[in-house]
Amino acid sequence: MVKGRLKHLWRSTLRKLTGRGERRDEALPPPRMEMSSAEWIDSRPAVERRRIQPRLLPVDPPFKAAFPEPALLCPHPKLTEHRWPRHVAEVPGTYVVEIPRGRTIGARGPVITDENILLSDLSMREDLTAAEHFLLAKPQQPPGQLRRLKGTYALLNCYGTTTYHWLLDSLPRYEVLRRAGYDMNAFDGFFLRRPKYKPHYKTLELLGIPESKIVWCTRNSHYGCDRLVVPSFTTDQSVDDQKDHHPWVFPFLRNLAGLPTEAPGKRRRILLNRRDSRATVRQIVNQEELAALLANYGFEEVTLGELDFLEQARLFASAGFIVAAHGGGLSNLCFCSPSTKLLELFAPDYVRAHFRNMARQLGLDYEPLVMERIVTNRETFFGGDIRVDLALVERTLQAMLGRVVDPAGSAAPADPRSGRGFAGAQLTSG
Repeated sequence: MVKGRLKHLWRSTLRKLTGRGERRDEALPPPRMEMSSAEWIDSRPAVERRRIQPRLLPVDPPFKAAFPEPALLCPHPKLTEHRWPRHVAEVPGTYVVEIPRGRTIGARGPVITDENILLSDLSMREDLTAAEHFLLAKPQQPPGQLRRLKGTYALLNCYGTTTYHWLLDSLPRYEVLRRAGYDMNAFDGFFLRRPKYKPHYKTLELLGIPESKIVWCTRNSHYGCDRLVVPSFTTDQSVDDQKDHHPWVFPFLRNLAGLPTEAPGKRRRILLNRRDSRATVRQIVNQEELAALLANYGFEEVTLGELDFLEQARLFASAGFIVAAHGGGLSNLCFCSPSTKLLELFAPDYVRAHFRNMARQLGLDYEPLVMERIVTNRETFFGGDIRVDLALVERTLQAMLGRVVDPAGSAAPADPRSGRGFAGAQLTSG
C-alpha cells in the first residue's frame, strides 16, 4: 500500500514538474485492420464531439524526373535485374497527419489510431512482399502495455537505424513538419528510434531537439499521446532498393551540416573502407591491395567511424572522387558537389540502386562494378564479402578520370594522377 502511494506521488510530481505526465492503461490488442491516412479520415463520421480533430495537411506535391540511360563502362547481368534499369524518379507528395489519441508500437514507428486501425502509409513494412503489416500478421504477439503521455508528440521513427535510414528517412520527416508550418518548440516531445552510430546524435542537437523531449522507442515499447503528429516519409515506401528523394532533402541536410553552397577549390580522392561496419558484411578481402593501387592516383583511405557527423559531411563535401563498396556510409553523398565521381563496388548477391539514384539526382558521375563474391561461413541476406578485380578497377578509374568537360562546355582531357579537372566541371557520359 505504501509502495502504491509513493508511485502515485512520483507521477503527480512528474506531471507538475515537466508537464509530460504519463499514465499506464491496460494492455491493448494488436490493430484489427489497416488503411491509408486519407481513407481513415474519410471513413470517420462528419461530426464528432472531440476536442482534437484528425487532420491531413498536404505539404509537397509529388515529384517526378526522367534521367538519360547511361552507357555503363562495365555492364553486368545484375545491373539489368529488378528495378535497376528504371530511369525515372518518382516520389509521392508529402503531408502531415494529426491523430487524436494516436499510438505507436515498437521501435519502427507503426501508427495506430484510437479505433485500433493501423495507418499503412505511415507504417513501414518489415517485408514489402507480405500481404499485410507484421502487426496484423502476428496477432499472437500482443503489444506491450500502453504508456500514454499527455500533450502533443511528433513521430520521426523509421524502419532501420543505419546511416541511410537516419539521414534520409528520419531526419527529413522533421523538415516535413517545419515545411508544414509547425512550431517545433511547441511539441511536448518527439518519438525516435535510437540511431546505430554515435555521430548521428549530433544531428538532433543541430536540429534543436533537446534530449529532455526525446522519447526513445524500443522493441517492446507502446506509446500513445493526446495528439500524435506524424509527417509522411519523403520516399516511396512501396519499394526497397529504388528509392528517390524530394529535391529539397539534400539541401536540407547540407544546411544542417553548415556546408557552403559552392564547391571547395581543392578536391580530395577518397577510398572508403568498412572496417568500422557493425554489419561485418560486404568486406573487401583485398582492401590493402586496392588501397595501394589507388594511392598511385592520389587516393587516401578513410574509416568513417573515426569521424563525427560534421567531419563526415565536410569530407564528402570536399571529395572529387570516391571509391567504396556498397554500404550505408555512402549516404553521405548528399553532401557532395555535382562534379563528384563515384565508383561503387558490389557483391553479386546484393546489388542495390540506392546510391545510383542519389548520384543521378545530385548530378554525380557514377559507375557501378560488380565484383567476385567470396564464399564464407557468414551467409547473409545483405551480401557477402568481395574480391576486387584490380585491373578492372584501374581501367574504370582511368576512363572516369578522362571524361571531363570544362565549364565552357569543351572537352578537356584530365591528368589521371592529379586533382585537376574536377572543380566546377560539367560531366558527360562520354
